Amino acid sequence: MNPSIEAALLALKEKALEATRQGDSEFYRHYLAEGAIAVGPFGILDKEGIVAQMASGSTRFRSSKIEDTRVMALSSQSGLVTYKATFETSNEGGAKVSSMFVTTVYAQIDGVWQGVFYQQTPLQK
Repeated sequence: MNPSIEAALLALKEKALEATRQGDSEFYRHYLAEGAIAVGPFGILDKEGIVAQMASGSTRFRSSKIEDTRVMALSSQSGLVTYKATFETSNEGGAKVSSMFVTTVYAQIDGVWQGVFYQQTPLQK
């Protein structure tokens, strides 16, 4: 694997996780490609839906644990990062711990790496 692609994608993953913890919707406005979609227990969201969800502040991340991170280059301008995540969140319903497998697909668009697809698969308890 090209080490520069791996480093770029891992750095983006870390920035996205921090933005998620902080509820930074503006980060997501620039991080996501125009046609980006996310699929998970929340449904299927387009870029504006993802940004709106971040901006809503409906869920606050108290902590996160990331394990078993793997990176795969799909081409010289695309790749994916997958990992197991355990998040402790809080909202009006109280605190909750959720574990899931996460995959994000990235593409280099006009020389900038952007998220194009995001998938959450909850772990069975």
